[in-house]
Amino acid sequence: MTDPASERNRRRHERRAVRLMARLESSVRGNVSGHVVNIGAGGAFFITDDLETLLAENSEVTLYVEGDTPLAGGIAGTILRIDTDFEDDHIVRSLAVRFVSPLPPKRMKADES
Repeated sequence: MTDPASERNRRRHERRAVRLMARLESSVRGNVSGHVVNIGAGGAFFITDDLETLLAENSEVTLYVEGDTPLAGGIAGTILRIDTDFEDDHIVRSLAVRFVSPLPPKRMKADES
């Protein structure tokens, strides 16, 4: 028998550790700045110290990555999970974002530099 928790945590796409300044925008719930700490073809893990954000699970968002990257134009997604954690001497909020459509390999490779 398969454990439902392990199935839920299994990713379809490999993720790569990064540190990219970014923002999440929602036409309904506002914007939040932070950074992406890992990204894959199917989603990203976004960290912010903005604890006042109105973003919520299942919110539709667009992820914009700063800099000269194909992701600067934005990628649509949905917030799957929001956690609040202690990191060093402050509190951070982490948001797991699933992309509406997987990133094409070309966009992932262009972002590797």
